[in-house]
Amino acid sequence: LVYIVLAIAFIMLAPQFFDGYGIGILNQIAIYITLAVSYNLINGVTGQFSLEPNGFIAVGAYAAALVLLSSEQKLDLFSLEDPNPIILALHTNSFILALLVAGFSACVLSLILAFAVFRVRGDYLAIVTLGFGIIIQKLAINFPSWTNGSMGLNGIPLLSNLYWTGGVAIISVILILNLVYSKFGRAMQA
Repeated sequence: LVYIVLAIAFIMLAPQFFDGYGIGILNQIAIYITLAVSYNLINGVTGQFSLEPNGFIAVGAYAAALVLLSSEQKLDLFSLEDPNPIILALHTNSFILALLVAGFSACVLSLILAFAVFRVRGDYLAIVTLGFGIIIQKLAINFPSWTNGSMGLNGIPLLSNLYWTGGVAIISVILILNLVYSKFGRAMQA
């Protein structure tokens, strides 16, 4: 509880002590904290060596970026091929909605992967999840009407700030700690 209060106080007071560059670094730290505790849950607590979370992060990030870019921005940005009409139709200025779209798309992808690797363990799990990550990368590059291919996406509106990233990091740490020390968490460790 003390660490949580200190973390919240630090996040609230940080903009008064750091410039824009320092706040950007703190945003990156908060993002990496969130990723580190999720990797620890998968690889450390359960003991399953999965290499796929990067693919889920990529799909969620692309989904959020595609939703946040306007149709005009997408038409200017997509240089390899014209964007798919479905991609053009997606747009919102809501950070919350983009966050939900990112989470939902990553969740759907993870459910698809879960069916494929349900009984796989150990080194085979690492190989299958690595292969799935490579498939996601190749699909992103080879479908330029959906992802702009190897050019990627630029000009994504910056709607996040330290309060969001820090808050998500704190909530992630709290949720994962509660999960690990719950009855279900002890079963995952066994």
